[in-house]
Amino acid sequence: MPFTPALSSLYRLHTRALPWEEAAAACRRDGAHLLVVNSEAEALVVKEFFSRKPQLENAFNAFWLAVGFRRFMGRNETVLGGSLETSGYNKWAPFDGQWVLTPITDCGVVDRRLLYALEDCKHARGFICELEI
Repeated sequence: MPFTPALSSLYRLHTRALPWEEAAAACRRDGAHLLVVNSEAEALVVKEFFSRKPQLENAFNAFWLAVGFRRFMGRNETVLGGSLETSGYNKWAPFDGQWVLTPITDCGVVDRRLLYALEDCKHARGFICELEI
């Protein structure tokens, strides 16, 4: 699938689900990074990808996509090295007791409502790569 231009970046939805680390590596191979949502406008780009109802291969749950942040030692860090809390977009799904968190590291996912959650990094998810232009 080719990159799609929007805002000041190019985006590529990957429908072949991979664990978070492998997804991040796939983005790096393209010169990109896992999507870091920086604004409401960029969240709408994600919403557009979801609206296409992509068929995800081997995904743990098609309702969620991996995104570019991890929780490490109690801090949410983006793949760009900054804090998620200062990234410009920080909306979370209500905790319903179903998140299974590990003591040290968990990975970020976003749902169709454009809300974040944390989950085991080993779960395969579809993902979006972002190439800033």
